[in-house]
Amino acid sequence: MKQFLCTFFTPRYNSLFLGCMCLCLILGAFFFQFGLGLTPCALCLWERIPHYLGIVLGFSAFALYPNHRKIAVSLHTLLVLGICVTAGLSVFHVGVEQGIWTFNCLDTIDANASVEDMMAQLNATPAVDCKDIQWSLFGISITGYNFLVSFGLILSALITACLTCKKCKTCTCCKHTEEEASVSPTDAQE
Repeated sequence: MKQFLCTFFTPRYNSLFLGCMCLCLILGAFFFQFGLGLTPCALCLWERIPHYLGIVLGFSAFALYPNHRKIAVSLHTLLVLGICVTAGLSVFHVGVEQGIWTFNCLDTIDANASVEDMMAQLNATPAVDCKDIQWSLFGISITGYNFLVSFGLILSALITACLTCKKCKTCTCCKHTEEEASVSPTDAQE
């Protein structure tokens, strides 16, 4: 178990985990949108953007880590910052849903545009207001779950950062180098 934790909480494998979780969140959003027929609002679509980037950044950091450590760590950092952005958007969205603050995502029509442009803008505007909760479980909306999962991912990245010493590049939980920690147990046996 200790070896698993030391391997998992390295920037390389944490990047893979975060990338996979971003992919799962996007697939979940697509399930709600296309499988259950729920129309996303503007904030829902904005919350997805960091996850799209997170998929690319996570898998790229994982692939680049052994040979291009500095680039991989930079990608991992950008990935975590993106997850922080989506968590912040989720908090804002939950506040809009609960009426804590107002945000009118349907008011995006330019009054000075021509009739044809206004019609195009209306067709491109989501028909769902950001304050409408279309689905919830145990009183928590989809965007609330997005926040909870994103917060868990941020904690995972923080644990990784705390366990990896920057000066000596040593994993503090088992006292071996970070490069050794990123080698899977099957690779170590070969």
